[in-house]
Amino acid sequence: MTIAIFKFGLYPVLVVTGLGLLFLASGYAMPRDHQVRVSMRIPAPRSLVWVLVSDTQDMPAWFKEAASVHRVPQEGDHEVWKVDDAAGNSLTYVTVRREAPSLYIRAVRDPSGTFGGTWSINLEAMGNETQVSIEEKGWIAAAPFRPVQRFILGYDTTMKRYLAALSAAASARNNLHGS
Repeated sequence: MTIAIFKFGLYPVLVVTGLGLLFLASGYAMPRDHQVRVSMRIPAPRSLVWVLVSDTQDMPAWFKEAASVHRVPQEGDHEVWKVDDAAGNSLTYVTVRREAPSLYIRAVRDPSGTFGGTWSINLEAMGNETQVSIEEKGWIAAAPFRPVQRFILGYDTTMKRYLAALSAAASARNNLHGS
């Protein structure tokens, strides 16, 4: 009887462990690079949305995932920002390109070198609204993290939260100014 319990109790553990290892190992078959795009129509004029997108220093006021933002020395002609989240993690962002009021490109500089890439934020005027599109061209160095990011966390999760917060902030400011 004890052998049967051990046998049937051990099999599920071995199966779950094996599937977990297979899931993580699948990252080696996945490409290092990824590209994803999300869009949202925001009920505010492009000029107002541009102010929010391009004013990195003010980002914590409307995007709660950014607890604090600090300007650090520039890289050539490019602005560099250190952004801390609520958990105390930090990322460095470099403003790669800025074409007011329609294009803002920022690159992430991860000090550990585990991931990186760019966000290209495009703003298209649609009357009194703005179509905002974010395209991420990213990479994940550690293969076991690739399936976790793709299938569990989602490549586009942060972009969707950013757009939702941007929309709420733009709507609030638009209503405040009576536009």
